[in-house]
Amino acid sequence: MIANIVKDWKRFLNFCLAGTLVFIVQLTITVLMTEIWHFWSMTSFAVSLIIGIMINFSYNLFITFRSKKHFHKRFIKFLALSLAFSFFIWLAVYLLVSLGMYYIISIIIVSTIATILSFDINRRWIFN
Repeated sequence: MIANIVKDWKRFLNFCLAGTLVFIVQLTITVLMTEIWHFWSMTSFAVSLIIGIMINFSYNLFITFRSKKHFHKRFIKFLALSLAFSFFIWLAVYLLVSLGMYYIISIIIVSTIATILSFDINRRWIFN
């Protein structure tokens, strides 16, 4: 029992590390595209979400859950879940920005909530 709790906490910390790394990459891409190259912030954020999906899957497959079996099946599940999550994340950020919140603050808030929600789904459904 205690071993399982420790294992889950280690996985959760690795999952959060992956999320933090992906978040930094996504935020960097979003800011560069928006502030330097003058893309609409929501277009920049959409591009960063797609790149983040690829990085996140690779990190979680090989490091967090160490699960290399059934790569294609897991990738399809992960992609479906990530696209659904990304759509709702994008929509939530868009709504917060539309209400006047600065886009970077919106991304931080929504990404934090999404990380907490997605860990259990990833652990149980994708990388079980």
